[in-house]
Amino acid sequence: MSSTDTDTDTDTDTDRTTDTDRITDPATGEPSDPRSQGEPSNEADAPTETDAPTETDAPTETDAPTETDAPTEIEPPSDTDPPFEIELPSDIDPRISARRTEVAQQQERRRQRLGAILLTAVAALTAGWAVLHSPLFAARAVTVVGATHETAAQVVAAAGLAGHPPLMDVNSGAAALGIERLPWVRSASVAVHWPDSVRIVVHDRVAQVVMSASGGQWAELSPGGRVLSDVATQPVGLVVVVGPQPPGPPGSMLGASDLVGLRIASTLPPSFRAQVTEVRIEPGGWVQLEMTTPIVVDIGSASQLTAKYEDVSAILAGATLHVGDIVDVSVPEAPSVTEG
Repeated sequence: MSSTDTDTDTDTDTDRTTDTDRITDPATGEPSDPRSQGEPSNEADAPTETDAPTETDAPTETDAPTETDAPTEIEPPSDTDPPFEIELPSDIDPRISARRTEVAQQQERRRQRLGAILLTAVAALTAGWAVLHSPLFAARAVTVVGATHETAAQVVAAAGLAGHPPLMDVNSGAAALGIERLPWVRSASVAVHWPDSVRIVVHDRVAQVVMSASGGQWAELSPGGRVLSDVATQPVGLVVVVGPQPPGPPGSMLGASDLVGLRIASTLPPSFRAQVTEVRIEPGGWVQLEMTTPIVVDIGSASQLTAKYEDVSAILAGATLHVGDIVDVSVPEAPSVTEG
């Protein structure tokens, strides 16, 4: 090998090395030494005055948010905006469209007929109510049957029919209760007869007992203790009851302390009832009978009345009694007669 060839090879290796070591910097486009990249220079790493923040790095007024950066408000639709319309396909079969129109018309006619029926019904009801509450169907003829102690006018007023109300407003049950509040009435019935009449049937009470009342009056009482009326003279044929409490006004009930005498006076048997002139109630509920003979019968309490009445009947029928004798049947198993 000649020296010329050796030089040539050496130059070739030198050029290859130079081309290999020469690397272009992609940032600047200029060649750079790769050896300098592996070993950074201390001078290059040290911060310089150019690395310090400058006034140009501070935020400027242009960096602040402007009015154009703020969110915009969406205005609501106004009344002048056209309504939203749905576009239907234009290729609907005409027969379907005609059928829809026919169905809608039928529904409208049905609603109109229903409205007309309702209006007619309301008008008919209103007219009927007005006619039934007119004087044509009022209680113009009221008949009272069976009242012997109360007048017909009193019975009609107690029934609430004095003003001739419409028959539609007549309550038969309430009218009967009003009549039964009258002192003498035991029961009453009210029947409405169209178009304009009412019939009232009254059943009166019967007076069996009389008591002395205030003001020199005599109070007639029913067997149940109801005060029926006040009369000026003592009624004939009624048993007189003398009790610790005077009777109240007509329509009231007898006091509890007088009820025992009322019970005995109302249950006296026919065998000697006509001979009893007075039933006297003594303190403690002891009852005595004043007889026409005249004798006195001690009944005692109101217990065992049937046995006591039988003893009195037997003694009056078989014993010889004198004026003032006292017959004691308070113990029905051992009746006795004491001479007066």
